[in-house]
Amino acid sequence: MGDEAALNAALNQHVVRTGNEKVFFYARFFFHAVSSQTEQIVLKTIASFARPGDIFAAEFRTLEDEKCKKHFSGKHRRRFIKTSDFIAALTKLGFAVEIEQSGNGLAPFRDEDPRVARLVAKKI
Repeated sequence: MGDEAALNAALNQHVVRTGNEKVFFYARFFFHAVSSQTEQIVLKTIASFARPGDIFAAEFRTLEDEKCKKHFSGKHRRRFIKTSDFIAALTKLGFAVEIEQSGNGLAPFRDEDPRVARLVAKKI
């Protein structure tokens, strides 16, 4: 995912466009599991591939989740994202955030109730 050329090639190969049908890009619990550099590459690549009206949706752990109890700990890869920075990055790449939701109770897992953000944005 951190290789922009490979990601672009994969999107070109696997996303079939039929006329004016919209494409829905979805990333659940992905961005907090990769580096900020990979996040930037993925967002930039999706933005360059997306056409006006295409939808991007993401759910990720927020800064507020950092001190919450975790089911998996230790060497588990986890980054905490500042929601306003993520929205600013999307906006700069030509997306308009249409839905923003954050809090607990959105993605409970076993004995963990992470603080997450959910965003839905449309390419303009």
